[in-house]
Amino acid sequence: MSNHPMPETAARLSGATRLFPIIGDPIAHVQSPEWLTRTFAGRGHDGICVPLQVPSGAVDTVVAECDAD
Repeated sequence: MSNHPMPETAARLSGATRLFPIIGDPIAHVQSPEWLTRTFAGRGHDGICVPLQVPSGAVDTVVAECDAD
């Protein structure tokens, strides 16, 4: 068990939380997921935006898996 406090975003994640990925390669420089997640929360939306490092040859597979029911 960690002694680190839980981030505010993690404290409100549930099975109903919608996932909004931002796909790129490279992706480490992207700052919009944090801003978008805060904006979702501020507007009452149960969603989180996450950066996904995906090489160009794997984009179709990742998008298909993200869209799977």
